[in-house]
Amino acid sequence: MNGRLSTKKIPFSVKTSSLPNGAAPMERNKFTTNDLKLFINFYDIKSKEAYAFAHTFGNRIEYSYSQALVDFIITEIKKDPKKVIQNIKLALQNKP
Repeated sequence: MNGRLSTKKIPFSVKTSSLPNGAAPMERNKFTTNDLKLFINFYDIKSKEAYAFAHTFGNRIEYSYSQALVDFIITEIKKDPKKVIQNIKLALQNKP
């Protein structure tokens, strides 16, 4: 994901929360596993066959994700690269 963002020159960034010790928030420019989890939860990706594949091992289910999901996430990040993660977090907090 980070390679695609860099190649496409998309200025992705996320402001981190203030630290408990009162230190000022920082900014990071890397897409993380946590960011991916936010997209998966917000867009209910695991229920979309075009993006997610369920693999059952006994009573455990694991998921793998398609290149189409990467393309979708890149498209969403492009719309607002500096606030997309913040906006998803706020929307998830306000979800009933």
